[in-house]
Amino acid sequence: MQRKKFQKSRRSKRKFSVLRLVSFFFLIIFGIFYLLQINQKSTFAYKSNALKKRINELQEEKELLELEASKLQSLKSVSQRLKGLKMVAVEQVEYWGGNESVAAK
Repeated sequence: MQRKKFQKSRRSKRKFSVLRLVSFFFLIIFGIFYLLQINQKSTFAYKSNALKKRINELQEEKELLELEASKLQSLKSVSQRLKGLKMVAVEQVEYWGGNESVAAK
């Protein structure tokens, strides 16, 4: 009788120890996946912040370049640059025959 009880308790201890072992490995695997997911999210957030910073820098640079372009295209700037080229002003414009066809038939 005691032998049967002993065998039953031994079997239940084995089942319990196998269950604990499986649970432990499941917990370890779950922990590893959890850490990988958290790492992936933090890496994504870091890259996202870096890209947002780069976008802001490029927008500021674009605004400065647009300002510089409008400054260089202003009439005052153009007239000052033309004076430096020592060009002669046009007095009278003559146009060549406007009704004649130029392309060969």
